Amino acid sequence: KDYSDKYKIGFYIRIMNSHGSQTIEQYSESIFNSEGLGIGDEKEGIMLTLTMEDRKFDITVHGKKANKIFDARARENIASAVVYDHLKYNEYGEGAKVFLDECSSTIVTPYIIKGSITAIVPLIISIVTILFFRSKHKTKGISHEAYAYIPQGGLKLQRAQDMYLYRSETRTYNPPAKSSGGGGGFHSSSGGGFGHTSGHF
Repeated sequence: KDYSDKYKIGFYIRIMNSHGSQTIEQYSESIFNSEGLGIGDEKEGIMLTLTMEDRKFDITVHGKKANKIFDARARENIASAVVYDHLKYNEYGEGAKVFLDECSSTIVTPYIIKGSITAIVPLIISIVTILFFRSKHKTKGISHEAYAYIPQGGLKLQRAQDMYLYRSETRTYNPPAKSSGGGGGFHSSSGGGFGHTSGHF
């Protein structure tokens, strides 16, 4: 509740018997809207819905900030911790606690990173400034005329090539279902201001 109040994103859990003729995603949206959930003008919130009859779950998010922080990857990470470790073994109380803990840690991480960057940037600027002034005192004997560095006959470029020194690759871990009932992976979707990650437990 402390993080929910501090960052203005509501955390909710609803355990129901059935989602009726609606899909689990539609049912979650109906609950969110009919109960007036969410904080602020954007109705920021994240909710875990469980339906016991068919053992389905849905993690629903609403609001610009909530959708940005709890994107599909974040929701699937939360679902993995909650479903595979607890709900599949009927540990509903512990599953609910882990859901709230995972939401809290997910919502705090961007602010920690932002704070670290804020502290590091001035340090980098200071170092660059010092190196710049030091380099100005090491220019003796260096010609300031560009043509002094061009060889006789001119400069010839034989080949141009782009060199990429680093590669960024993102992978999402989706662990296999354990042997105790249920199964399948997660399905993530978004639309109408809502984001969903759903499946069975």
